[in-house]
Amino acid sequence: MTISSLNLADPPVVTGFHMGCLLGCSHNTLNRYMALGKVPRPDARTTGNGKLWCLSTLRAWRPDVADAAVDLIAREPIRLNCASSLQPTAA
Repeated sequence: MTISSLNLADPPVVTGFHMGCLLGCSHNTLNRYMALGKVPRPDARTTGNGKLWCLSTLRAWRPDVADAAVDLIAREPIRLNCASSLQPTAA
């Protein structure tokens, strides 16, 4: 399924990276889980074979994973303010 043919009321917003974080697994393990039918197939794919799931798909499979995905997606990124520690020190 392509992104343009998806229902815009429930767009695919959960990426493969999100799923790896939520399930505590690597990209390869996620692919293996999908092949074994333990994780639903993605609703869409991006260029470069990126995977995208709709929240409704995850909710039908495992509501707890869908709820965790909502929390993860809504979370503000942690800013890395280490520019001063990257400055070279005087010799």
